[in-house]
Amino acid sequence: MQGLGLDPAASEGRGGLSGWCSAQPPGRDAFGARPGGRCRQGVENPGVHSCMGTFHKRTRFNAPAERVFAWHQTPDALSELIPPWENVHVEQSPASLGDGQRAVLLMRMGPLKLRWVAEHHGFVDRGTEGGEFTDVQISGPFKSWEHRHLVTADGPDACYLDDTIAYRLPLGAIGRLFGGAMTRRKLERMFEFRHEATRKAVERAAG
Repeated sequence: MQGLGLDPAASEGRGGLSGWCSAQPPGRDAFGARPGGRCRQGVENPGVHSCMGTFHKRTRFNAPAERVFAWHQTPDALSELIPPWENVHVEQSPASLGDGQRAVLLMRMGPLKLRWVAEHHGFVDRGTEGGEFTDVQISGPFKSWEHRHLVTADGPDACYLDDTIAYRLPLGAIGRLFGGAMTRRKLERMFEFRHEATRKAVERAAG
C-alpha cells in the first residue's frame, strides 16, 4: 500500500526521492505510461515513465531473509505497518500476498472518508533468499501508485528490505506544486516507522 527507477542518492536506512516533470504521458501500464513514449520534455520512457515521483528506502536487518519475508505475509503485518499518527485502518486484509489479492484501507481526512484499494502482483517466494511482491493502487488518493517490496539475503542471518514506490499525484502540475513536498515528507516519515516496526517484529520473532 516497483523495474522502477531508484534515486541514486538513496542509501541504507534512508529514503531517496526523485523530482518531477510536467508531462502526462499516454496510458498503457499501471502508471499511465507506455514503453518507448516521451514526455513533453523529450525524456525517453523505457517502460516506467521517468517523470514520475519515486521513493526508495533500504534497511539491513540482522534476521534471515526468509523470516523477514514470512513476517510480511502474517495477518497482522499490514496493521502493524500503519503509523499511529495516520487516521487509517484496515477495512479488508488480503487473504495472502498472492497475485490478484486485494487490501482495502479506510482513510479519514476530517469529515471525509476515502477507501484505498491496492491489488498484489508479482509475488515470488525465494525461500532462504527472500522474496518480493508489488501492490498497485486500484483506487485511492494518488493518480497512480505502485509499491515493490523486496527482501534479499545478505548471508544466512541478515537481509536487506527495499521498498520502492513510483507514484503520480492527482491534479497534474497543481498537485505537484502544492502536494509534492508534503507527499515526500510523509513518505520519509512513514517508511522510517515501517522499517523500525519491521525490525522490532523480526527481532521479537528471534527472541
